[in-house]
This record gives sequence, C-alpha cells and structure tokens, in this order.
Amino acid sequence: MASQVQPSNTKEAEFLSRVMGSMRQFAQYQDDTLKAKARALIPSDEIHEKARAAYKKERDESHKKQKTLEEHIIKQLLTWYKNTFFKWTNNPPCAICKSGDTKIVGGVAPTPFEQQGLAGMVELYQCSSCGGSTRFPRYNHAGRLLETRNGRCGEWAQCFTLMCVAMGYEARFVNDWTDHVWTEVYLNGRWQHADSCEDALDAPMMYEGGWGKKLSFVVATSNEEIVDVTRRYTKVFYSNEFQQRRAQVGVTEAFVSSTLNSLDQQMKIFLPPYRVQFLSKRKTKEQEEFENGNSNQDLKQEEQQGRISGSTEWKESRGETGGSIPKKEEPLKPVSDFIKSFKKTKPTFSLDDPNAHSKIICIGDASLQVTPKDASKGERDYFNLTKNTSSQKGAIWLKDTISTNHSFTSMCEFIITQDGADGLALVVQNQSLSAIGGDGCNMGHVGIQNSVAVEINTFQNQQIRVLSSSKPIITKSIKNVSDGKLHSLWVMYDSENECINVGLDDVMVLENVKLNLVQACAGNDAWIGYTAATGGHHQKHDVMNWSLSTTTSQFDFHFYKTANVEGINKKLNEFESKETQITFSLEEKRELKELQNDAKLIIKESHYQLLDKFLKNYSAARIFPILDLIRLLLIRHSQTMIPHYAKNNFIVDILCVYKFSELKIYANQMLVYRLLCNMFANSSCHSHLVDQFDLILQKLFIDKTSCFVVDCNDKPQAKSACACVLYNYAVLMVQRDQVDKVLDIVTQCVKLLDGELEGTKDDETITKCLETLKVCMSGENNQVAAIVKSLKDKLSLAVASGGIKWNQMASSLLDQLKD
Repeated sequence: MASQVQPSNTKEAEFLSRVMGSMRQFAQYQDDTLKAKARALIPSDEIHEKARAAYKKERDESHKKQKTLEEHIIKQLLTWYKNTFFKWTNNPPCAICKSGDTKIVGGVAPTPFEQQGLAGMVELYQCSSCGGSTRFPRYNHAGRLLETRNGRCGEWAQCFTLMCVAMGYEARFVNDWTDHVWTEVYLNGRWQHADSCEDALDAPMMYEGGWGKKLSFVVATSNEEIVDVTRRYTKVFYSNEFQQRRAQVGVTEAFVSSTLNSLDQQMKIFLPPYRVQFLSKRKTKEQEEFENGNSNQDLKQEEQQGRISGSTEWKESRGETGGSIPKKEEPLKPVSDFIKSFKKTKPTFSLDDPNAHSKIICIGDASLQVTPKDASKGERDYFNLTKNTSSQKGAIWLKDTISTNHSFTSMCEFIITQDGADGLALVVQNQSLSAIGGDGCNMGHVGIQNSVAVEINTFQNQQIRVLSSSKPIITKSIKNVSDGKLHSLWVMYDSENECINVGLDDVMVLENVKLNLVQACAGNDAWIGYTAATGGHHQKHDVMNWSLSTTTSQFDFHFYKTANVEGINKKLNEFESKETQITFSLEEKRELKELQNDAKLIIKESHYQLLDKFLKNYSAARIFPILDLIRLLLIRHSQTMIPHYAKNNFIVDILCVYKFSELKIYANQMLVYRLLCNMFANSSCHSHLVDQFDLILQKLFIDKTSCFVVDCNDKPQAKSACACVLYNYAVLMVQRDQVDKVLDIVTQCVKLLDGELEGTKDDETITKCLETLKVCMSGENNQVAAIVKSLKDKLSLAVASGGIKWNQMASSLLDQLKD
C-alpha cells in the first residue's frame, strides 16, 4: 500500500514506518473470529444495564446537555476494562517464586511462540528474591492480548480498540509521537478520545494540560481512513514552540500531508462510492472542528490531572506526572557544596595531562581537534563528537576501564551549538571499547548493552535523563544549554549508597538516584566516556575538557575463581552411596549436574534448595565438595547468588548453624575461607559484609571454640585463604573509611603474621598478610602504623634471612614505617 509514498531520507522513512505499523495493527480488528472472541469476553448485558442506569440518572438530575446512551456504554466499557479485565504491568512478577520484586536487566529475542503473538521485543527481568529470570514479551497481536490481559499503554490501547470494534462501534487507533497510544470512538456525531489506561472519555486535553506532554504529531488510523488529529489534543498548535517541535521530528508538513492523503486514498479504493462520499463529508466536518479549535475552552477536571496509570518512577521518567503528584520545590544545592560532602576521590585522568590524548579512543564521527595553544585565550585541544550535520554519531572512551565497585566523579566541560538536536551523554558500559549506539534520539548510546547513561537531551525539551541499558530511570527539565556557550556536566557515582548524582554548571539537578553500577554493567569493570548524535535536526557537540577521579586504589579484591569440577563431581558421586540417610530425585541430580557444568545457567529457587539440602544433611566429613561448588558458583553467578545468600544470612549459617561447623576439618576450613572471599565479588552486598564483619572476625580469629579459627598449626592453604579474607576486608574498610574496623584487621593480621614468622614461614600466608598491611597503611592512619611497628624487628630479621616471594614487599613496608 505504501508503494506510492517514497520517503527521501531516514526521518521520513521512520515516520512512514510508524504510520504503516498503525495500519497493520488496525487490520487485525477486521478479523471476524477475533471480534467474536472479544465479544465473548465482554459482559455486554452488565455494561448496557449500568449504562442505562447512568443515562437515566443523568437525564433525571441534570439540566445540562447530557450524554447519549452510546457514550454511557463506552464509558462503562472503559471502567470495566480498566478495573476488571486488563492489568497494568510495571514489572512482571517472578515466574518462579511469584515475588513482585523484579528488575529489568535487558532484552532478548522472542521465541517462535512469542513471535506468533507479534512480540517485537521481549524484556528480561531478574528476581531480587530467588534470582530467577522472567520474560515479558511485548505482544502486538490483539488476539494474544485477549489471553494475557496485561501490559502497558500499547497493549491496553490495542486490545481496547478491538473491543470497541467488536461491539459495533466505529473506532480509530491513535498514535502519539511522544510515546503514547489510545483510541477514538465515533459517538454522538463526532470522534471522541477514549484512553483505557486512564478510564477517560472525551478528555483530549489531558495530555497537554494534565500530563504536561509536549506533543508534536498525533495520527488516528482505522480501516477506512488515516487523519492527522493533532489539533484535537492541543490549544497551541499554531504557536512557534509547537511548530518547532513538529519540525524537529525531521519531516516537512508537505511530506506529512501528501503521505497521509496518499495512504487515505488507497484505503478507500475498494469502498463503495456512497461510503467514500460519507467519509469525505465527515472528514470536512472534523477539519472544521479543528479550525474552530478549543483554545478558548476551559480544561475539564479530568484534563487537569497528571497520569494515573503506571508506577510513580515510570511516570516521572517520562515526565508525565503533571499535577497529580505534587513535588516540593527545594533550592538547588551548589555543586561545590555537594563535592565537599561527597566521597574522597583521587584524580585518575584529565585532558590537561600531557599524554591524555593517547589514553582516549574516538569512535564513529568523533575526532580530536588540535588547536593552537594560547593559554591567555583559553585555547586547547578538544574532542568533537558530532559536526553540525545530520545523522552523525560519535563516542570517546577512556582506554583503561574503571571499577564499577568504586565511586567516581566525572566532570566534563562541553559546548553545544544553538538549536537542533540531539544532545550528549556520559556513558559507562562494558560492551566493548568500540561500542556505539544509534544516531538521532539514540544519542550514540541507546543500543549499547550493559550500560548506564546520563544524557543531556536537547531535542524538543532540554532535559537530563539517567538511563540503564537504554531504559529511562528518571528525567529532569533543565535550562537551555544549546547556546554555544561553555557548560559543565558533573556526574558523581556513590558505590557505597548505590546512587548517582548529577550537577549542571554550578548547581545539582539530580541527587541520590538509586543505581547499582555493577548490576547495570553486568561486571566489575567498564569503559567510561561520552557520546553524542544528530538526526534530521543537528548541532555541533564538543567536549572541551574532561577530568575523572575515583576511589579506586591500586588494591583489588582477591577471589578464588577456578575449580576442579571433575573432582567435585567425582567426590559427590562417591559420597552419595555412603550418605544413605538422604536420597535425591532424578530431577535433583539433573539440576546438580547443571550447577557443575553450565556456567551460563539461570539460577532458580530449586537450585538453592538443592544446595541447602546438602548442607543440612551431609555429614561434616563429606560436605567439602558442595562448599567448593558454592564457592565456584559465587563467582559464576555473582549477580544473583551473592545477593540471595546475603539476604538469607548465609554467612551466619555457614559459621554458626550448619553442623559441619562443629568439627575442625581442613578441607571445610579452607573452602569456607575461600567462599567468604568470593562473597566480595558483588559490590551490592558489601554493606552486608560490613554488617557481618564482627561475627567473621570472631569465628576466624578470636573464638577458640570455633572450628574455623585459624592457628599456626593449620595447613598452609587454609592459612593463606584466611589471610585473603582479611585482605578483602582491608580493601573494603579502607574504601569506606571504617577506621575502627581497619584497626581490628591490622591487629589480627599482625598476630597471624607474627605466628608465621615464628613458625612455619609459609610464603603465601606471609605474602597475603603483608599485602593486607600495605592496604591498611594506605589509609595513612598513625594508629595503624603503631600496631605494625610492633613487628618491625621480626620483619627486619626475616628480610635479612632472605624471604623468597615476600622479601621485596616486606622491605617496602619497612621503608613505610621509617617515614
């Protein structure tokens, strides 16, 4: 049908594709089988009875112009649909444990079954309770939606439009270019707006007046016609601002008019002449209604409130809360004051560094612009992300990764030329060093997997948005920065409180936006940089200066990542025949094999139950293969297993509850130490580890009745693993400025090291103890140095006698003590 419409550029092609999508969508509603299926689900008798009662009551009580019976019927259909039939889905409940605490982690390709329901994309959610994954296919087939009966505005409008058609009403599917859809129904001689998400009828000004949407194009489609109905939904269509928004979509009014007229005429080719004539007269009347307008009419009560459907966070991310969620306006905090109270970070990178350019890679249309250096004029080299031309996209990345476990502050000075689109963004991602997203509104980052972006959106509205894997978290309006002047963007991530803070020029614009960078980037390391893009409208985006500071030191957590899986399997098979008091089903055996061999396995609640079954029932002498398997799984599945075990106080169970903790067995002792080390692999659980610090210190170093307490007679592998627990805690506590706990770590580390220097002199244990003391000394605490000095003589003697692996490290520590 679109053969006669020939777009001449990308933006025109996008516009045509969107219109054609609505036409294909409406074509479904002509299927007699589908309409019969819909009618069978509608309680028509109940709806008509309630409509007649409402009609009679209004007739008897009101002297004003009353609604027709058909209008009451559609209103009752809306109410039933919203309150009884269809359900709003912010995030789907867990498919395994039914918990409602699920978070989106990305998108996946639809299955053949999902494709049959016209699912163009499938959102993937992870359960915070059991770690399981849940798929949320975004179906576009109205028949499938009659079965699933849940979704967001797209699903709601599609299914409701079908029901209107099924009940014999003329209806149109309405597509709003600022990301919403609804229905229009022909009632009482005119087209009336019907939004099933809001249970709203004939309230067309609710989007502009109540939600605060900045509309541009609104197009209505049926099987007989297609019409630009934007003027029904705005009071300011002919204002300069509104016309600029339409122009920024990237299509001309001439193209829109010719395209819609061409498609409209093609729709009518097979209609009888009398019907074509009727539609033509009705369209002329509708256009007259548009011209007469509603600019002088007062808003109805239902048109003055913000959006009802959707979670508060989702509505705020779309800027659709309007007046329904009052916000207390507080004075903006100066960036300088916020930085004073923010975490101490150390300079990592600056464009002022002599070798800074060699540390950055340019991707796409980005390039280094070398300029004459005249400091008096502020001249310097800078990075151009996009030129002032259409369809550009550019990115610059720091070649060295940053740790997502640590806090950082990134400050960028930028210049964006006047007018145009689309903006720039700070991006943290672990897809690749060459990653780049789409152009136009994708701003060079949308489409990059495992990413977080703080973007300045200059298209239509000046906004700052925070996005995780291309999904908006929050949106905030800002002043105009597309003015050709120098501006600064401050982004400060707080790893301890798991939140992001954003400043623009001299003031903070976003504070404490909850975000776990490790989970969002699906890893402990990521690249950081800036992206920008242009579309049909364009502007020049330049990064003039960039500085980065982090809390990352030279110390990283140490983990035990490898395992002898064949050995684990062999021991489990051997012990199964000896542990006769406990049996395992075939399904449990299959799941056990999955846990051992499938590194990409999605962990389910049944997997945790299986591991717990071993821990609770196996004898102390035969539990070590399961401890070793859990240690390995904590690394393989750190994003799901560590939060699960943290939430369920696994450390307490390991050290105090399970019966294998009653008997000191070397293998159990060593593997529990290693397991504790691997619990540090997810930063979202570091607060839990801080909370458990006193218990762990007690059970590993102080409580002589504990089978896990370390002493000089233990085997070297156990002692070095225990020292590794101290080392990881030292890194964590120094990061968090927990001085008292650092002193506790130093005290126990000195005791352990003292015993080794007096006794077996195990190289690995001594090395790990020295590394731990080096971490603690980095905090520049005099009390720490005083405790370490108690070992100075023994350490000097050991160095003189010639340590092999640790001699240089000990000498370095002694030099620090001299200072």
